[in-house]
Amino acid sequence: MKNIIISLLVSLFFCTSLSAQVGIGRTNPSFALDILDPSATIRLQSTTNHATLQLRTIAGKGNYLTFHRDGAASFWLYNTPGNDLQFRPLAGSAAMVIKENSRVGIGLTNPGALLHVRDTNSQLMTLQSTNDHTFLNMQTIAGRGNYIRFIRDNANSFWLYNTPTNDLQFRPLAGSAAMVIRESGRVGVGTNSPGGKLTVAVDSASRGLEVLSVEGNTHLPWSNGWSYLSGRGVIFRTDGNLERMRIARNGNVGIGTNNPTTKLAVNGNVRSKEVLVETANWPDYVFDENYELPSLPEEATFIKEKGHLSGFESEEAMEGIITVGDVTKRQQEKIEQMMLHLIEINERIEQQEAETNAKVLQLENELKQMQDKIETLSKENKQLKDNK
Repeated sequence: MKNIIISLLVSLFFCTSLSAQVGIGRTNPSFALDILDPSATIRLQSTTNHATLQLRTIAGKGNYLTFHRDGAASFWLYNTPGNDLQFRPLAGSAAMVIKENSRVGIGLTNPGALLHVRDTNSQLMTLQSTNDHTFLNMQTIAGRGNYIRFIRDNANSFWLYNTPTNDLQFRPLAGSAAMVIRESGRVGVGTNSPGGKLTVAVDSASRGLEVLSVEGNTHLPWSNGWSYLSGRGVIFRTDGNLERMRIARNGNVGIGTNNPTTKLAVNGNVRSKEVLVETANWPDYVFDENYELPSLPEEATFIKEKGHLSGFESEEAMEGIITVGDVTKRQQEKIEQMMLHLIEINERIEQQEAETNAKVLQLENELKQMQDKIETLSKENKQLKDNK
């Protein structure tokens, strides 16, 4: 034994002195520390034999780094023949494995993803802060689904819950799910049974969807039962992404036009059973006794000179645009003017008829008188003839 130790020390001295590389069990080390042991075992052991670190290679089985405590293996690092690296406790299968393809498995030796965790006790993973105030816990419960729980101060504050029916629920500390994504892809906010791609149920204050933006907020609906759309404007489109209507930021509404310059601009036909137009200064002033009614000769002269009615612009001046309320009012003024002229003409006709009738009656009386005279003369002439 002494000879072996002396040989080892001599070899170590010369190897260290000449090449700064240490060889144990070989005289020509290739590395800073190069150990050759026919038994393929290296052991580091405490003087009390309570702790041992042992490195072994077994042909056909792989490489082992074992940690021994009190004469028994307590933990292993195992480099398998398949070139995986396993972390193994004293008993049982590998606690963790790093595959040659860089996939990591915890609780299984054949991970199907870059990180694959499996726990037969349902507690898959827990991340915990040093002060124990914050946890992230992943859990699977047979027949109840999968959970990711966010825990603050040892109490659940939020859950992600994958239900047995394969829905995904977002659940706060208390109450029902705040949001659910169904297996069908439908999303429900405030309801577990969305009827469309996105269904939003109103809250206790009857508020539903709220969209916030720098230009304005949108509420569908809000606590007063109304719905609000706000922003730079609102555009309504249909098939083919074609704009059909817009409400501009100044409040103008355009249908068939994207640049409404009035409160309502319609580029197309409008059909309605009734249209109410509010107007002021209705032209009943025409019937005022102080109103100066234009004479028909004056109107005739204006029409002959201008080519249009007085009180109206020409077709060229209107440029194909009329204001319904204003035109209706001016037309009403013309109707009332014509009515006054008709009344005046009718009065003249009635007066002329009365005068004519009086003259006819006078002529009829005169004719009757003449007829009576003729009849009297005829009788007198007959008597004269008879007397002869």
